[in-house]
Amino acid sequence: MCIRDRVIPFLKNSENVIEPSQVTLLHDRAPCMKALATQDLLKQSQVDFFGNDEYPSNSPDCNACEHMGSIVKDKTEVLMDEEPIEKRNSTDTLLKNLKKVLKSLENAR
Repeated sequence: MCIRDRVIPFLKNSENVIEPSQVTLLHDRAPCMKALATQDLLKQSQVDFFGNDEYPSNSPDCNACEHMGSIVKDKTEVLMDEEPIEKRNSTDTLLKNLKKVLKSLENAR
């Protein structure tokens, strides 16, 4: 999908369900969206967006979901490493350990 052909025309179309003046493009910080050429294109097209200088950091301190995901991943990896080698690649073992980690976090504060 090309931003010039699809995204910008969509955001500029006043017949959309959303009002273009009330839209702020929130990208995923993919390299193509962080590129200065892309940022310039959005500015020239008068599309409101979070630029590189104002986009929230990818730090776990700033993103609660990523922080929580990191905790679940780390705790699950520890449990998986404790499993016998022949069970480490089992989907059932992974699910068992994920459930154990999530249960342990249920009442954590």
